[in-house]
Amino acid sequence: MSKLVRVSDAVYSKLSQIAQVTGYSRQDIIDKAIRSLERKTILKQANEAYTYARSNKKDLLEEDPFFAPSYTKSFGGHGKAMADTQEELDVWESTLEDGLENE
Repeated sequence: MSKLVRVSDAVYSKLSQIAQVTGYSRQDIIDKAIRSLERKTILKQANEAYTYARSNKKDLLEEDPFFAPSYTKSFGGHGKAMADTQEELDVWESTLEDGLENE
């Protein structure tokens, strides 16, 4: 089912230009733009959450047993998964010091 959305004249003009250049319909362009923005938003939120988790790892382990390795069996192994992930990240972090010049 289609819905109408009001846009400014400038946005409609740009939308028409993009449609003409790409051969996509205006609706397809809007669909692609929304999906792209949605993906970017989800990735941004995930990155922010991951950054927060890494910077507050000690506090999270103390406050939330879901993240603690000692609760591995009671909480379906997620604590071990978190520890395994950190171990893998540590390995990858060491690759930055491989002696190669930045390209």
